[in-house]
Amino acid sequence: PASCLRRAGVALPASARDPAARALFERAETHVASGRFDAALDALACAEAIAGDDPALRYELTRRHGILEFR
Repeated sequence: PASCLRRAGVALPASARDPAARALFERAETHVASGRFDAALDALACAEAIAGDDPALRYELTRRHGILEFR
């Protein structure tokens, strides 16, 4: 998780699970808006790596994967 956070440019530690995942969700949204779907998928994969078993983050990941698949 730490290396994917560095690659994504998120300065929060993986131990700050919710804020780090939210930052990655925003990053994925930015990538989707610019048509960089592969980069958005990478950001979501990183968020998935740090989400653990948090139900709210798992739900948001599922939702965002669905949106990305639709786009």
